[in-house]
Amino acid sequence: MARAVGVATTSIYLHFHDIGELMSVVKERLFQQFIEMLTSAAVAAGDDPHARVRAMSLVYVDFGLTHPADYYVMFSPLPASMAQGEQVTQQADEAFDLLREAVADAVGTSEDDDVALHLWTALHGIVALRKLGTFPWPPVDEQVDSLLGLLLAPR
Repeated sequence: MARAVGVATTSIYLHFHDIGELMSVVKERLFQQFIEMLTSAAVAAGDDPHARVRAMSLVYVDFGLTHPADYYVMFSPLPASMAQGEQVTQQADEAFDLLREAVADAVGTSEDDDVALHLWTALHGIVALRKLGTFPWPPVDEQVDSLLGLLLAPR
């Protein structure tokens, strides 16, 4: 990161109180990028609630698979000795809320929070397990479509 902005690697630490603050700032920026990608996907999908959930789900998985280091940083807890900034928690909640709201529009029942939680968990699992590369996975879009068919089906 330091090299990307043209400074010596170790000099980046001079701009932060400690490594925990640095990690929190990195997480904030990554979550902000993730939120923008989810929002763009939802807007591009148009008015169909199912299409919005699908687009956001595909972006979620694509982000995790194409930016594995960033994804790992975002979803890894900081050591207990490092306090994670409140902003990081708020942004993680905001990212989940975007998906939850899209699911609520698509499902329209009292179960929408549960469905959103299961979808978030399953998308995270898809990313984590595909990174292992030890299974003959179907194409991502087919797997996501199958998952959404199960989770968004009328009850």
